[in-house]
Amino acid sequence: MFSIYGNKIRTAYLMAVAAVLWAVTLTVSAAPGDKDFVVSYTHMGSEFETASGMEDKAFLYARQAAADQVVNAFQNYTEWKKYSFSQSQLRPAAMSIGQVRVLERQAVNQAGSPGAYIKIRVTVNPAQIASIGAEPHILQQNVALSAENESLLRQTAVQATAAALERQLRANTLLEEANRLYVAKDYNQALNLYNQVLALESRRVEALVNKGSIYYLKEAYDQAVRELNQAIKINPQYMYAYYYRGLVRYQQGSDDQALADFNKAVALAPDFALAYYYRGNCYYMKGQYDTAINEYSRALELDPQDAYAYLNRANVYRERNQLEQAVPDYTRALEIQPDLAAGRSQRANAYYLTGRYKEAAADYTELIKLDGKDAVAYVGRAQALQAMGRNQQAMSDYNVALALDHGIAGGLTGRGGCYLMAGRYDEAIADLTKALQQDSADHRAYELRGVAYLKKDMLDLALVDLDKAVALHPQNASAYFNLAIALEAKEVAESKKKAETGKTAPDPKDPKTSAFVKDAILRAEIADQNKRMALIIGSYKNFLKYAPPGHPGIERAKERLKVLEKAVLDI
Repeated sequence: MFSIYGNKIRTAYLMAVAAVLWAVTLTVSAAPGDKDFVVSYTHMGSEFETASGMEDKAFLYARQAAADQVVNAFQNYTEWKKYSFSQSQLRPAAMSIGQVRVLERQAVNQAGSPGAYIKIRVTVNPAQIASIGAEPHILQQNVALSAENESLLRQTAVQATAAALERQLRANTLLEEANRLYVAKDYNQALNLYNQVLALESRRVEALVNKGSIYYLKEAYDQAVRELNQAIKINPQYMYAYYYRGLVRYQQGSDDQALADFNKAVALAPDFALAYYYRGNCYYMKGQYDTAINEYSRALELDPQDAYAYLNRANVYRERNQLEQAVPDYTRALEIQPDLAAGRSQRANAYYLTGRYKEAAADYTELIKLDGKDAVAYVGRAQALQAMGRNQQAMSDYNVALALDHGIAGGLTGRGGCYLMAGRYDEAIADLTKALQQDSADHRAYELRGVAYLKKDMLDLALVDLDKAVALHPQNASAYFNLAIALEAKEVAESKKKAETGKTAPDPKDPKTSAFVKDAILRAEIADQNKRMALIIGSYKNFLKYAPPGHPGIERAKERLKVLEKAVLDI
């Protein structure tokens, strides 16, 4: 079964925005590509607001002002245009990225009215846009929180509601920062802030779900399930809680439970592409390939830019040996994400298996460019070069692969094959023997070593290895072909030996030998010869049964069968 890729975590991520009066300057920071947005804001409160509450409001207003500047600065960037943010998504998207630093904060008093002054710097790099742009469902929730905060900030604090208003704004501010840390992959700090949010609002489902997803990423699956179960208990209609719990159960190998959660996610959000994607993974693991393909296809209808859905659908086609259908999906995945190493590796292997060795070698070359220490890619390219008859270049790649990883699968077997083709039989036998010490089920190593022994006229050893190769892989056409040649060589050698040493059994032509003995000797010789001939004939027939069209040994096998079958009739 081939690898199915599923680590495409998405987390609920909420942002808060508001705007009133602000001052902003834009400067370019020292880091390449970074831009700094410096914003100051003064919020004048009421006698019922606390100092921390006024500061939170000032901070939210300043962040909104910075977000507007980010939108203006980045709206023409390719990364920004790629995600086609709607007008309502622009500010939440901008506030989801960048690092915020408070440069200055102080309490103010104007004409007897209390207030808070704050000055912040937001540092953003265009490359960070993908961290939020790739999370469309997060943006949906960001928009909702933005609207909520705008409503809260417009409310006038009065004595009866001031404390509750401040608590809610404080929770939103903490949640905003926690989610920014989540996107920045600072999970420990994010967890700390989510806990602070829940201390203020214990039923805050978004914080529970985000905590669950972080525990998932940390592989703390039991903790993740506890957080997600609590979220579902509070709000049974919260789709993302089922989605993330499905991810946890999928990683735990509980495919049926995971599938139930993804089914619930689809029921709550029929257009949620990732739920279909993971349902496809579950069906694949259950061996229901047709259903898996349908799920991946539905995911791609909803999100045509999902490289992993193409990759996994291709892997299912490959599992079913439908390589001609797999290759276009691998290609589309690579068009969307050119650095997707798994897609290039799988396509290279599919090219190799379909005899497109030049394309396979080209893909492995690209993998080597991505990672010059990828021993697997060197072995793959070596095998493709070997198939094209470029033995010396293949040998060079095998040497590099084995230098990087002396135990790399296929390395010693492949280089042993190169030695065999170069007529360096002792070196071939040495490499292949080491390969079999690493993997005693390597049928190809047995076959190649058997051929090396055959070339050295070590026929008994050759027959042992070739018999083993056939036993390990009963559909290996070339092993049958080489076995037939070895058996014929053994027959010729035995006949020659017999002619040179003379017969040790009684001579049926000797008048002293009785008619009964003569008949028994003759029958035994015929039976023995027929048995040996049957083995040779059977090996050639099996070769023809499994040989792919165009195999260079087919004509020879057919000719030898005619000769051998006629010989049997003449005995």
